[in-house]
Amino acid sequence: MIAKSIVALGCLSLVCFIVIDVFTLIYGVTLVIPELDNIRFPFYVVAPTLITIFEITGFALESYYILLVVAITASVAWLLFKNARGFIREMSKKGESRKHSAIFDLCTLMFAVTFLNFAILFFMLLAGYNPIHVIGDAKLWEMLLLLANASVWEELASRVLLIGIPLILIDYLRRRLRPKKLSYILGGGFELGTVETSLLIASSVFFGFAHYEGWGSWKVFPAAVAGAAFGYMFLRHGLAPAIVLHFAFNYLSLPGEVFGMSVAFVTVVLTLIWIGLGFVCFIYFLTRIGEFVSGSKFLEPASASAEPTWFVQPMPPGRAVHGGQMDDRIGATYAPVQSDARPMEQPRYGEFTGGYVCPMCGHTEARWIDGRFQCLRCGNLL
Repeated sequence: MIAKSIVALGCLSLVCFIVIDVFTLIYGVTLVIPELDNIRFPFYVVAPTLITIFEITGFALESYYILLVVAITASVAWLLFKNARGFIREMSKKGESRKHSAIFDLCTLMFAVTFLNFAILFFMLLAGYNPIHVIGDAKLWEMLLLLANASVWEELASRVLLIGIPLILIDYLRRRLRPKKLSYILGGGFELGTVETSLLIASSVFFGFAHYEGWGSWKVFPAAVAGAAFGYMFLRHGLAPAIVLHFAFNYLSLPGEVFGMSVAFVTVVLTLIWIGLGFVCFIYFLTRIGEFVSGSKFLEPASASAEPTWFVQPMPPGRAVHGGQMDDRIGATYAPVQSDARPMEQPRYGEFTGGYVCPMCGHTEARWIDGRFQCLRCGNLL
């Protein structure tokens, strides 16, 4: 729980940065709109390469860009409003183990994928390769437009079309349609069963290969991993959190590009911190994947045995123990005491040959409450 709280505090810095990204997005409208007069903008699907289906221009393109800004801003607002209480509990060490808010999952996934990208780039540069990407020479307004569009349209094309829509058809054939049909489009609340996991992997592979043409082969694997993170957010938390995670990746460097070197320096410092946290998160997610594949839980503390433990000692005829005292009444009987916990060591009996012994502290006095024994020393109920 302490480690989770520390990571949650690190997540707070990313949440603040995402808010800065939103301000950058909104401010970017003044930079993008004047440049859209003679631009033809393509829309594509992933199959697995990019296939253009239609283009828009003029007023339609301007309206679409404004719609992108509204959609991303609304997604961030919804994410923060919906999950603020759970995230605050995680920062204050009150969050539940293995249960995370959408904010916590979003941040830790971004940390882990950022660490992986950094590691891949580091070893590529160490080996003498110089990776390039499609928007390396793009103008600032083009980057603002392209990356905002990717944050929304790619989630619709890769998560909704490749995960949500197939799930509707499969669940219909299996007669397991969810009561809320819209959840197949908006995502959220899905468990990772065989079908969901298969679609998640397939959509991630498609998403990775879709980056081959513009970025080169080096980008396929990290993009596929990022696609798996987006798909997980879509299935577990919904389309809006998936859009926000995608947006956080895409706009990581843009506040520095728009607002100058001071913001760029802060971005670099925060990114290094996130990479450090990402190493921890990456190991954690690898462990969770191992748990998922093996069906075992590696991160759970050793738990008490599920089998009940009985303490039975031979008693003289007609004698019983009640509250640690011998009962000599005629016909009194002795019943064994059941405990849900395995004692750390065999309890030692006192001067009596049998009776109540607390498996937690070894105390021999108890009281009878609602059909159960309660130790008078530690309060343990049997």
